[in-house]
Amino acid sequence: MTKRTFRSSTVFALSALLTLAASGPAARAAESATRLRYLDAKGTVLMAFEVKDGAVEATGLNGAKLGKLKLLGDRVKLRDASDVERLKVKRKDNGSEVEDGSGNRLYRIKEKGDGKLVLDDAGGTTLATVRADGSGAEVRRDSGEVLAKVKASGGKVTFEGANGDKLGELEGASDTRAAAWLVIEKLSLAERAALWAFYAKVAP
Repeated sequence: MTKRTFRSSTVFALSALLTLAASGPAARAAESATRLRYLDAKGTVLMAFEVKDGAVEATGLNGAKLGKLKLLGDRVKLRDASDVERLKVKRKDNGSEVEDGSGNRLYRIKEKGDGKLVLDDAGGTTLATVRADGSGAEVRRDSGEVLAKVKASGGKVTFEGANGDKLGELEGASDTRAAAWLVIEKLSLAERAALWAFYAKVAP
Protein backbone atom coordinates (compact mmCIF):
# COMPACT_ATOMS: atom_id res chain seq x y z
CA MET A 1 0.00 0.00 0.00
CA THR A 2 1.41 3.40 -0.93
CA LYS A 3 1.62 6.30 1.51
CA ARG A 4 -1.02 8.18 -0.53
CA THR A 5 -3.39 5.20 -0.41
CA PHE A 6 -2.79 4.82 3.33
CA ARG A 7 -3.54 8.50 3.98
CA SER A 8 -6.72 8.31 1.88
CA SER A 9 -7.88 5.21 3.75
CA THR A 10 -7.19 6.89 7.10
CA VAL A 11 -9.09 10.04 6.15
CA PHE A 12 -12.04 7.95 4.93
CA ALA A 13 -12.10 5.92 8.16
CA LEU A 14 -11.98 9.05 10.33
CA SER A 15 -14.75 10.63 8.27
CA ALA A 16 -16.91 7.54 8.68
CA LEU A 17 -16.37 7.51 12.45
CA LEU A 18 -17.30 11.19 12.74
CA THR A 19 -20.45 10.58 10.69
CA LEU A 20 -21.47 7.70 12.93
CA ALA A 21 -20.84 9.78 16.04
CA ALA A 22 -22.88 12.69 14.68
CA SER A 23 -25.82 10.43 13.88
CA GLY A 24 -25.57 8.20 16.96
CA PRO A 25 -28.01 7.93 19.88
CA ALA A 26 -26.66 10.98 21.73
CA ALA A 27 -26.95 13.20 18.67
CA ARG A 28 -30.42 11.91 17.83
CA ALA A 29 -31.53 12.50 21.42
CA ALA A 30 -30.25 16.08 21.27
CA GLU A 31 -32.11 16.68 18.02
CA SER A 32 -35.34 15.18 19.41
CA ALA A 33 -35.34 17.35 22.55
CA THR A 34 -37.64 20.36 22.49
CA ARG A 35 -37.04 23.31 24.81
CA LEU A 36 -39.65 25.92 25.68
CA ARG A 37 -39.54 28.95 27.97
CA TYR A 38 -42.44 30.81 29.58
CA LEU A 39 -41.51 34.44 30.23
CA ASP A 40 -43.35 37.33 31.85
CA ALA A 41 -43.68 40.79 30.27
CA LYS A 42 -40.24 41.81 31.59
CA GLY A 43 -38.53 38.76 30.13
CA THR A 44 -38.12 36.88 33.42
CA VAL A 45 -38.25 33.11 32.88
CA LEU A 46 -41.12 31.83 35.02
CA MET A 47 -41.01 28.26 33.73
CA ALA A 48 -39.02 26.19 31.28
CA PHE A 49 -39.78 22.84 29.71
CA GLU A 50 -37.57 20.26 28.04
CA VAL A 51 -39.57 17.64 26.16
CA LYS A 52 -37.62 14.46 25.54
CA ASP A 53 -38.22 10.70 25.35
CA GLY A 54 -41.85 10.69 26.47
CA ALA A 55 -41.30 13.06 29.40
CA VAL A 56 -41.09 16.75 30.22
CA GLU A 57 -38.53 18.21 32.62
CA ALA A 58 -40.11 21.31 34.17
CA THR A 59 -38.30 24.06 36.06
CA GLY A 60 -39.59 27.22 37.71
CA LEU A 61 -38.11 30.54 38.83
CA ASN A 62 -34.31 30.60 38.97
CA GLY A 63 -34.20 27.08 37.58
CA ALA A 64 -35.91 25.50 40.60
CA LYS A 65 -37.00 21.99 39.64
CA LEU A 66 -40.76 21.48 39.47
CA GLY A 67 -40.39 17.82 38.56
CA LYS A 68 -40.50 15.37 35.69
CA LEU A 69 -43.79 15.01 33.83
CA LYS A 70 -44.31 11.51 32.45
CA LEU A 71 -46.63 11.23 29.45
CA LEU A 72 -48.62 8.01 29.90
CA GLY A 73 -51.34 7.45 27.33
CA ASP A 74 -54.38 9.13 28.85
CA ARG A 75 -52.59 10.95 31.67
CA VAL A 76 -49.62 12.97 32.86
CA LYS A 77 -47.84 12.25 36.15
CA LEU A 78 -45.53 14.73 37.86
CA ARG A 79 -42.79 13.18 39.97
CA ASP A 80 -40.32 15.08 42.16
CA ALA A 81 -36.55 14.65 42.34
CA SER A 82 -37.02 11.59 44.61
CA ASP A 83 -39.34 10.01 41.99
CA VAL A 84 -42.36 10.49 44.28
CA GLU A 85 -45.62 11.17 42.47
CA ARG A 86 -46.94 14.61 43.40
CA LEU A 87 -49.60 15.33 40.79
CA LYS A 88 -51.42 13.76 37.92
CA VAL A 89 -53.78 14.98 35.23
CA LYS A 90 -55.95 12.29 33.70
CA ARG A 91 -58.62 12.11 31.06
CA LYS A 92 -62.22 11.90 32.27
CA ASP A 93 -65.58 11.83 30.50
CA ASN A 94 -66.09 15.28 28.98
CA GLY A 95 -62.82 16.66 30.28
CA SER A 96 -60.01 15.93 32.70
CA GLU A 97 -59.15 15.85 36.40
CA VAL A 98 -56.15 16.96 38.44
CA GLU A 99 -55.29 14.82 41.49
CA ASP A 100 -52.59 14.94 44.14
CA GLY A 101 -50.15 12.10 44.66
CA SER A 102 -52.64 10.23 46.86
CA GLY A 103 -55.40 10.34 44.26
CA ASN A 104 -57.43 13.14 45.87
CA ARG A 105 -59.19 15.43 43.42
CA LEU A 106 -57.80 18.95 43.26
CA TYR A 107 -59.55 20.25 40.14
CA ARG A 108 -62.06 19.13 37.53
CA ILE A 109 -62.02 20.49 33.99
CA LYS A 110 -65.24 20.11 32.02
CA GLU A 111 -65.69 20.47 28.29
CA LYS A 112 -68.75 22.61 27.56
CA GLY A 113 -68.72 22.65 23.75
CA ASP A 114 -67.54 25.33 21.33
CA GLY A 115 -63.98 24.88 22.60
CA LYS A 116 -64.87 25.95 26.16
CA LEU A 117 -63.17 24.35 29.18
CA VAL A 118 -64.31 25.16 32.73
CA LEU A 119 -61.86 24.79 35.63
CA ASP A 120 -63.54 23.95 38.96
CA ASP A 121 -61.90 23.26 42.31
CA ALA A 122 -62.58 20.09 44.30
CA GLY A 123 -65.71 21.65 45.78
CA GLY A 124 -67.18 22.56 42.41
CA THR A 125 -66.40 26.29 42.51
CA THR A 126 -65.43 27.67 39.12
CA LEU A 127 -61.98 29.27 39.10
CA ALA A 128 -61.49 30.08 35.41
CA THR A 129 -62.59 29.22 31.89
CA VAL A 130 -60.56 28.65 28.74
CA ARG A 131 -62.11 29.00 25.31
CA ALA A 132 -60.06 28.01 22.27
CA ASP A 133 -60.74 28.18 18.55
CA GLY A 134 -58.72 28.31 15.35
CA SER A 135 -57.54 31.86 15.99
CA GLY A 136 -56.29 31.39 19.55
CA ALA A 137 -57.63 31.14 23.09
CA GLU A 138 -59.10 33.34 25.77
CA VAL A 139 -58.85 32.88 29.53
CA ARG A 140 -61.44 34.39 31.87
CA ARG A 141 -61.54 34.59 35.65
CA ASP A 142 -64.49 33.19 37.56
CA SER A 143 -65.97 36.72 37.51
CA GLY A 144 -66.06 36.63 33.70
CA GLU A 145 -63.29 39.21 33.41
CA VAL A 146 -60.78 38.54 30.64
CA LEU A 147 -57.51 37.39 32.18
CA ALA A 148 -55.60 36.82 28.94
CA LYS A 149 -55.90 36.57 25.20
CA VAL A 150 -53.62 33.89 23.83
CA LYS A 151 -52.25 33.99 20.28
CA ALA A 152 -49.66 32.06 18.30
CA SER A 153 -47.24 33.69 15.87
CA GLY A 154 -43.61 33.45 14.84
CA GLY A 155 -42.81 30.25 16.71
CA LYS A 156 -44.20 31.39 20.06
CA VAL A 157 -47.43 31.93 21.96
CA THR A 158 -48.12 35.41 23.32
CA PHE A 159 -50.36 36.46 26.21
CA GLU A 160 -52.12 39.83 26.28
CA GLY A 161 -54.44 41.45 28.81
CA ALA A 162 -57.93 42.69 28.02
CA ASN A 163 -56.47 46.07 26.98
CA GLY A 164 -53.80 44.54 24.77
CA ASP A 165 -50.95 44.94 27.25
CA LYS A 166 -48.31 42.23 27.03
CA LEU A 167 -48.39 39.69 29.85
CA GLY A 168 -45.79 37.23 28.61
CA GLU A 169 -44.95 34.59 26.04
CA LEU A 170 -44.16 30.91 25.62
CA GLU A 171 -41.20 30.48 23.29
CA GLY A 172 -41.09 27.47 20.98
CA ALA A 173 -44.81 26.69 21.07
CA SER A 174 -47.92 27.17 18.94
CA ASP A 175 -50.69 25.38 20.90
CA THR A 176 -52.75 28.20 22.42
CA ARG A 177 -55.18 25.93 24.28
CA ALA A 178 -52.35 24.19 26.12
CA ALA A 179 -50.49 27.44 26.79
CA ALA A 180 -53.59 29.12 28.22
CA TRP A 181 -53.25 27.20 31.51
CA LEU A 182 -49.92 28.88 32.24
CA VAL A 183 -51.52 32.26 33.04
CA ILE A 184 -54.05 31.05 35.63
CA GLU A 185 -52.58 32.42 38.85
CA LYS A 186 -54.88 30.38 41.12
CA LEU A 187 -52.88 27.30 40.07
CA SER A 188 -49.39 26.54 41.35
CA LEU A 189 -46.52 26.50 38.86
CA ALA A 190 -46.40 22.70 39.08
CA GLU A 191 -50.15 22.45 38.38
CA ARG A 192 -49.84 24.81 35.41
CA ALA A 193 -46.92 22.79 34.06
CA ALA A 194 -48.87 19.53 34.38
CA LEU A 195 -51.92 20.97 32.61
CA TRP A 196 -49.78 22.42 29.84
CA ALA A 197 -48.15 19.00 29.29
CA PHE A 198 -51.53 17.23 29.34
CA TYR A 199 -53.20 19.48 26.79
CA ALA A 200 -50.11 19.84 24.62
CA LYS A 201 -49.07 16.17 24.56
CA VAL A 202 -51.97 13.95 25.70
CA ALA A 203 -55.37 15.52 25.10
CA PRO A 204 -56.57 15.48 21.46
